[in-house]
Amino acid sequence: MSYQNGDALVTDGHRSRTGLWFADVCVARSIRFRFSGMRSAERIRKYVRGLGYIARDYGMTQTVQFMVPGQGKFVCFLRGQEEVEVEIDTTQSRAWPSTATGGENSIAVRKGRADVSGSMLPVSIHTTGTVEARGGNTVRVMLGPGENRITVSLLGDYRDGDLLSTLAYHSRVRDNCVLRSGDFRFDKVFLWAKHDMLEMFNTTPRGGQGSLLGTPPSSHGSSAGTGSGYRWPPWPLAWRGRHWST
Repeated sequence: MSYQNGDALVTDGHRSRTGLWFADVCVARSIRFRFSGMRSAERIRKYVRGLGYIARDYGMTQTVQFMVPGQGKFVCFLRGQEEVEVEIDTTQSRAWPSTATGGENSIAVRKGRADVSGSMLPVSIHTTGTVEARGGNTVRVMLGPGENRITVSLLGDYRDGDLLSTLAYHSRVRDNCVLRSGDFRFDKVFLWAKHDMLEMFNTTPRGGQGSLLGTPPSSHGSSAGTGSGYRWPPWPLAWRGRHWST
């Protein structure tokens, strides 16, 4: 969970669900993008949330992000004409009602990869760019112009087919229990409510299972309706021969 500009910032780490989570464990409590040295908040132009992905336009750079269902894998595609830096704070914590927070991670860096031995989950960061470990559990990814990718995963790097399998999964969600009331807007609200309830369903060892479990109320303006009616074939979805819109 992040701001619409793409950054995920540090919160209390327990009651909030910002950052990157696998089940009840936060494996990246903050993710910050810089485009030619500028913060994402200064560069964001367009935000589109589709079924299974989020696309953003930063002017000279476009990104598409998605989670591969059931694989503990977050993927970010980037395409642009500038240098991009991404800082990932890999400090780990568990969801409320737990108050457990991990300490300092062991981070092993090699070409295009950082292996993080966290106290709660081992996770790997793969990239087409370069990577370095910095103090305070931070991993810095540096990307040049062109097409790039970052994968944060429990199960290895991005594989061909991950994107299409993700879109196929969310298409099945879309096609299951379809409402046709004759009112397009009402039907769309029903679709997104169904989709969001599934995405927010979660399990915590002490809290059990449920929608929005351990998740705070969303901030103003963060609804799925952002970009409603705005047609934009975000790369790489259009590159894959598909045209998706909210």
